[in-house]
Amino acid sequence: MPALSALPASTRPSGAGSTESSRPSAGLAILLALLGLGAMATALLRPLALG
Repeated sequence: MPALSALPASTRPSGAGSTESSRPSAGLAILLALLGLGAMATALLRPLALG
């Protein structure tokens, strides 16, 4: 039996070795970056707001 990577893409089982389904979407990356920026802004601005 050949290894999965040696099989053509059309004969591979769905989800086996495919990077498309296991890769996070660009929207998730943007959301996480915005959350990180918000947390950083809160940490930096809170002392200024509270005096």
